[in-house]
Amino acid sequence: MSIRLEREINDLRESLRSLLLPLAVDEEAACMTELARILSDLNLQRDDFGIWLHLEFDAWQDTGEPTKKFRALVRSLIARGHPEFGPLICKKYFEIHAALREQALLSHAEASMLLSHTVLIVRLSREEVMSSAQIARLLRARDQRVGFSRQSVDVVVGKLKTKRGLNQTDIADLFERDKQLEESIFSDAGLGVSADIVARRGAFLGYPGDLKHLLNTLAPEEQLSTFTPYLQILHYQCTIAEFVDHSVTDLYEFSPRGRHADWLFDQYPKGMVSARNPFLNNAKSVEQATLEWARSKKQAELPGAIALVELLQGLDSMGFAARKELSSIVRQWLFRVMRIAKPIVAVLPRRMESNQIVNVYRAVAICDTHTSGIIERNRPVIPVVAGMLW
Repeated sequence: MSIRLEREINDLRESLRSLLLPLAVDEEAACMTELARILSDLNLQRDDFGIWLHLEFDAWQDTGEPTKKFRALVRSLIARGHPEFGPLICKKYFEIHAALREQALLSHAEASMLLSHTVLIVRLSREEVMSSAQIARLLRARDQRVGFSRQSVDVVVGKLKTKRGLNQTDIADLFERDKQLEESIFSDAGLGVSADIVARRGAFLGYPGDLKHLLNTLAPEEQLSTFTPYLQILHYQCTIAEFVDHSVTDLYEFSPRGRHADWLFDQYPKGMVSARNPFLNNAKSVEQATLEWARSKKQAELPGAIALVELLQGLDSMGFAARKELSSIVRQWLFRVMRIAKPIVAVLPRRMESNQIVNVYRAVAICDTHTSGIIERNRPVIPVVAGMLW
């Protein structure tokens, strides 16, 4: 290869890379060929390729709008640069770039740097079921030039329509499934033993903290009049974890003051709640559940707030599968809290008539009492106890 040809190839590669386009690494050579073809069709000499591109890029940065020729060139390169996602991204590239500058308040250079990761963002959102908060968290570790945020990633996945969301039917189905599983998992255990069951499962899954202590702090067995809003916040974040690989310390990506969340909170026993939406009253305008947020709470609420934050941070440190599984059993533990907190619907009379005693004994003898075996195991003493009441 001649020195001149080698220099031309290096100049072309430099020009292509300076555009910071979202291209697959193994498609770079093909994109260089495509770039040379397009610039040649514009009647440019090879020595002028780089100059023309820099002038066009600078004009776009100065005016905010690319020329038609530059727009067409960029779209063609992106489409060629990734066979799977290129055709999707190229149609929205300039629209997303403008939205990042206007909505996320990024500079022109920052928007270009962020969009160089668009292929990865699309893959993580579409194939890895990641939320915008989780994608931003991963990208911050990968590239520290741009202050990636949930909001800026949201712009990208929103425009490309790859954002993961929640479905009301799925949430309701999950709620009923958890409700059914709670009794079979915890049987007749009280809150302390139930917390221990969850903690042992968490340890097996690699949870890094003292999960039993955190759960006991959120719902102490000796004082069930706990601060319910923190339990509800935990419930909603653990519900999200079933469907999306989400950074659960991020509180506001999935509209916690919207209809999905309100439906979930409305399922809590009336005696446990004092207000409809716990986020509105306890995490208003709070993007992240942090220890700084927790320490701003009143003294009576402080232990529960800290426990909530530490529990969510522990979940955040886990992989998706482990976080999803542990979130599942935490939700079922929350049903145990609701079951114990909910007042008894049918109150036994202080004294029973003889026919009532007979009916109770017959019912227990022939069918499941749904008491996790407590009454069934004591069938022989039921007539004696009933007789004493009589």
